[in-house]
Amino acid sequence: MEFNDHLIKKAKSLDETVLDEIFVFFKPFIRSVAFKYFLAGADHDDLIQEGMIGLFTAIKNFDETKGVPFELFAKRCIVLRLKTAIKNSLRLKHSPLNESVSIEADETIVKSLSTTGPEETFFDHEDFKIANEKLKTTLSKFELSVLYLVNSGMSYKEVATVLGKTPKSIDNALQRIKKKAAPLFNL
Repeated sequence: MEFNDHLIKKAKSLDETVLDEIFVFFKPFIRSVAFKYFLAGADHDDLIQEGMIGLFTAIKNFDETKGVPFELFAKRCIVLRLKTAIKNSLRLKHSPLNESVSIEADETIVKSLSTTGPEETFFDHEDFKIANEKLKTTLSKFELSVLYLVNSGMSYKEVATVLGKTPKSIDNALQRIKKKAAPLFNL
């Protein structure tokens, strides 16, 4: 697809036909980038939506006088929007949203409710909450972020990229986490 000044101006004026063409063109890229990330409390479609918002932001903010091709600018905006969503999900002010779990969506909770009594389920959940609170008070914000991202399936390199650190600093943080967690959980 050729992204000329005329096409971008039509998109900025919210011409639905042009916007649809641009969104269809970028959808495979957004899907491939979104697949690399994990967003707490969200599913893959939520990440794709974040990417689409990044694309819409690129359309609104593109300045052809800067000499940067629209496609390159849009891809950068999409990736930045996804990384921002990930970073915001790690902030403590969003923790009530990030830590909530739908009983209908989580099969393990439903199965445990059907195989164990409500008292056992309550105490198992309470033990988990206590362990989580111990970790939150013992680990630094950086260590909590590393632990969260690694547990979400990201590689050391991906975690390092998201947090703006080196893979070695991620490895060091994981070693500190293991040392701090061992006495808390009698490991």
